[in-house]
Amino acid sequence: MKIEIKQPLSLNGIGKRKNQEDSIFPPTTLIQSSLWKNYTDLFVVCDGVGGQNKGEKASELACGTFFSNISANKVSTQTSIMQAFEKTQNAFDEYIAKNPESKGMATTLVAVHIHEKGLTVVHCGDSRFYHIRNGKILWQTEDHTVINELIKAGVMTEEEAKDSKRNKISRAIQGNNVKKTKPDIHFIKDIQKDDYLLLCSDGVSGSITDTELCDILSAEDTLLEKMQTINVLCEANSADNYSAYLIQIDDVQPSRNEVGFFNSLQSKINKLKNN
Repeated sequence: MKIEIKQPLSLNGIGKRKNQEDSIFPPTTLIQSSLWKNYTDLFVVCDGVGGQNKGEKASELACGTFFSNISANKVSTQTSIMQAFEKTQNAFDEYIAKNPESKGMATTLVAVHIHEKGLTVVHCGDSRFYHIRNGKILWQTEDHTVINELIKAGVMTEEEAKDSKRNKISRAIQGNNVKKTKPDIHFIKDIQKDDYLLLCSDGVSGSITDTELCDILSAEDTLLEKMQTINVLCEANSADNYSAYLIQIDDVQPSRNEVGFFNSLQSKINKLKNN
């Protein structure tokens, strides 16, 4: 299939923090330029942790390395994603070996690759991806946090989790011989015109409820006005950096093979009806 998107919009706000530890790729300046159509197949959002500029470098390194290892692929498979993820973690090992003061740096990652087979979503940590259609969330990633692990294990209920302060991430990209982590990978083939894709750090997801997000995207506002509304809520509610990519599907066209298959199927159905 051929998936076309409208010009994406991004956020990369520092919020109430002293420094910016989130990174996005492609960078906002590039997406806002006349060259944006050359960079529409892969989007990455990372939220660095570690402090003292470690988080900033971690998110920047992960964004750039992962992007460079996936963007050239026409289709991303389970194998190609895992290879890119491993190379990203290896890049952390190499950087820390040369810069030992950066030991302890880590980052979350969420990415979506738009290709001829559909969408490939990759995530590690608590940065999120949402697939929204007609005011409803069709699917979203599940945060890799200690609380979610405890809920899954039956140690804590969702009600108890609301008041818990143990909401630390349970997965992250990191280096220095730390046990390698694996991302969750999700493939989406059901894509329709006007669907929304949102990738964001927890500074965004923690500032807007699912209901508010769906209401914003269901409004008659332009895409820019919707992103501005999200930005206002983040500025008001987030104590963290907040970063996001908002993407709207402009058109979806079947490939020649898909057209041929459906024409053949329709022909067979017509023959059965006439017999």
